[in-house]
Amino acid sequence: MGHRLSPSTAHLFLPRYGVGSCRIWLTGGQSTFTTWRDMAFPKCAPGRTCPLRSRTGSSQPFFRIGVYAGDFGGATALRGYFLNGLRYRSLTIFDAVALAPWGSPFVQHVRNHSEAFAGMPAYMHKALLRAYIQGSAYHPLSEEALEIYSTPWTGEIGQSAFYRQIAQMDQTHTDDVQSLYAPMNCPVTVLWGERDDWIPFAKGVELAGLLGAGPCIPVPQAGHLVQEDRPEAMTAMWG
Repeated sequence: MGHRLSPSTAHLFLPRYGVGSCRIWLTGGQSTFTTWRDMAFPKCAPGRTCPLRSRTGSSQPFFRIGVYAGDFGGATALRGYFLNGLRYRSLTIFDAVALAPWGSPFVQHVRNHSEAFAGMPAYMHKALLRAYIQGSAYHPLSEEALEIYSTPWTGEIGQSAFYRQIAQMDQTHTDDVQSLYAPMNCPVTVLWGERDDWIPFAKGVELAGLLGAGPCIPVPQAGHLVQEDRPEAMTAMWG
């Protein structure tokens, strides 16, 4: 269970690493621990890994700890740093919503017609939803993965919520902060799925330059859902 953070649909998880040591994981969309099931976190003690309820702007859970952020979690971490004065021990950012313009043609179309999409027959929505999710990965997703990612967005409540959260994807969330990007006062690592069709690898290269990171690290044969295409790369990043 993650807690929704602004902007849009970022989720926060807090795995603990012993007394006084923790790392924050900021993700986007309908993220749960199940969506990261193929990643190994060998240092996490049993029973010590749990989601943390928080709000962007609260300095306590973010202050001087390592932050790992992807998708809308990237926008949340960058807004926290450049707009709210939060400071991190380190920042690792991957396939993040951070630089305008963003949003696929599908997302842009839904923004203008969300009510019509929300009211479509369930069988049509399910087919569209699964095709949309598959488009976030480079390799074909397993039936298990498609079910994990699509189930929260089905049914009367889930279907309307899916299109509503797309309608809420407002580019002002990044416009507010993009002009402030500059080298950060902590180690920054940027890595990106080389075959990300949602947010192209070139965006990662640009972002790495703006934040004073080293070269953007490409993840070969990986799309936007790097954790599905190359979970071992994400595990290595977690270290």
